[in-house]
Amino acid sequence: MQRMMVLSVLTLTLVACGFLSRPGKLFGGRATVEARMSDGLNGNRPVAVDLVIVYDSKLEKELAALTADQWFAKRRQYLQVQPDTSLEVHGWQWAPGQYVPPRPIDYRLGALSTLVFASYSSAGDHRAQVAPDQNLVLLLGDDGFTVQAR
Repeated sequence: MQRMMVLSVLTLTLVACGFLSRPGKLFGGRATVEARMSDGLNGNRPVAVDLVIVYDSKLEKELAALTADQWFAKRRQYLQVQPDTSLEVHGWQWAPGQYVPPRPIDYRLGALSTLVFASYSSAGDHRAQVAPDQNLVLLLGDDGFTVQAR
């Protein structure tokens, strides 16, 4: 009886913390990223895209408030100052009309969110925030991008 009670409390705790609905928080995991670029992407110029997996709640709030321009200006500083356990950055540069098939992105235990920053020359935040276990399709248009679940 006591064992059942302990298991019930443990299960309720895991559910309340979101671990059972998102097992990647408990174990880490793998998501995929696919990208499709428009022919007129960024005035026919390549776009740098960073996918940032965040493991620290204070840093998550800080990064979620940045525009893509601010992120790319401070990127090196964040990578030098933050411990390796706080964030992971996957970066690419994609050209107009390019298609990138789904590629795996591994994340560790404790991933809180994934931020996507794209370095468009047009004004705008050019930032998105999603769950780290979400499979993504990035649709990079002429002046901005959207993220779809895959």
